[in-house]
Amino acid sequence: MPIHTVDPQLPDWMFMQMPLVSGRFYTAPPWGNTITTLPVLANSAFLVPFGNPRPVTWATIAIEVTSAVAGNCMLGAYYLGSDGYPGTLLKQFGTVSTGGTGAQSLTITQFVPQGWWWLVAAFSAAATVRALSGLGGEFPLSALNGTEGGTPGFRITGVGDWVTALPYRLSLSATGGTNLSMQGTAPRVLIGI
Repeated sequence: MPIHTVDPQLPDWMFMQMPLVSGRFYTAPPWGNTITTLPVLANSAFLVPFGNPRPVTWATIAIEVTSAVAGNCMLGAYYLGSDGYPGTLLKQFGTVSTGGTGAQSLTITQFVPQGWWWLVAAFSAAATVRALSGLGGEFPLSALNGTEGGTPGFRITGVGDWVTALPYRLSLSATGGTNLSMQGTAPRVLIGI
């Protein structure tokens, strides 16, 4: 899969003006990120930011499994809430298997306006996936909610039912104390145009 990256020195507004090319895949903003692997916990969900520089139809959503464990991963997207955190569900796209290695993708047809979105990957099994590291220290949450600092990648544990149906509205403060954590490493969820 070809991966599109941008110069980490480009300002947010310039990233949001860059074109999207049909047939290519895009991921979370790469400011300071390195590609690595991540062993995920069974019954956990990850939410990562995604900047959509212009209105476009998403054609594919994917993850890459590097160490297979029989199970599934539910993929979806949330609107950016007024507080900068995930809000209402845009769409639950479906599940991919974590029982085989390599790219696991879904063909989707989803028109998405320009702006910031939260992509979600909810895992039923403890597979290892390709990931981005450095989300926490390098990606400015201020780009999403006007505040300084913070970590935009979230992990929520104990969400086994999310693999069947993502919650319609996500309230991170209501997910219950210890099962919510901010993450500097999160699965690399890819959007194909």
